[in-house]
Amino acid sequence: MDAPITPQEFEAFSAVRRAVLLLQASSGRALVENGDITRAQFEILFVLGQHPEGLRMHELADLLIISRSGLTYQIGRLERGGLVARSTAQDNERAVVARLTGVGRERVEELQQRHFAFIRRHFFGPMNDEEIAVITRLFTRIGDGLEAERDT
Repeated sequence: MDAPITPQEFEAFSAVRRAVLLLQASSGRALVENGDITRAQFEILFVLGQHPEGLRMHELADLLIISRSGLTYQIGRLERGGLVARSTAQDNERAVVARLTGVGRERVEELQQRHFAFIRRHFFGPMNDEEIAVITRLFTRIGDGLEAERDT
């Protein structure tokens, strides 16, 4: 059996959890108020913006760590807004590929500038360069470990 969590570990986890939840909630409100888009939709647009050729829906769901049904719903809303288009994959007629439209690409670029200004102010603002490097290493290690466990 694992040892119980220490008070120091509990305090650290609680602080990280609180900060992440508050940052997500606040950035989500800002996206709705300033960009008329939800945080989930922004995440989809952001990831598709990194893949100009588009992504298969299951690949996109895996990258976003969301359910396929939830992704289908959000993609439908983004498609109706003219930001995303779906098409059949060239190598598999059953596979669906999502990609940004021209309007979607412009929109994600606009939203990214505002969103990253918010993140810089509220997330990176309290840190110096050394602290940013430390959290980058730590959270990369944590994410890599969790991803390796998920893939086994």
